[in-house]
Amino acid sequence: MTLKTTGRVNHGDKHWDLGETSVEYLRQVSPAWRLFLAIEGGEGGAMDEWVFVTAAQWRISNRAFLKLSNGFGVAPNPPTGNRRSASCWRFHEQLAGPPLA
Repeated sequence: MTLKTTGRVNHGDKHWDLGETSVEYLRQVSPAWRLFLAIEGGEGGAMDEWVFVTAAQWRISNRAFLKLSNGFGVAPNPPTGNRRSASCWRFHEQLAGPPLA
């Protein structure tokens, strides 16, 4: 489990501003599958910008991955456009060394 947050110094008002904060959990359930859960948001202190994210990554081979993710707002009145789904194919190329058998 990971807790992440960002911050910056507001030189005009001479105080710290907190950025996005997230609590993340990553678990490898088998050599081929990973699961990811996160709650993220809170930039500027707005409670309606929190998002729950789920993702799964499937290792098809040593060079190919498929990642499926979904995110949606968890506040009573989340802003529109806060729901998201995505998929991503990733292929690795061998950059150096002998060819694989």
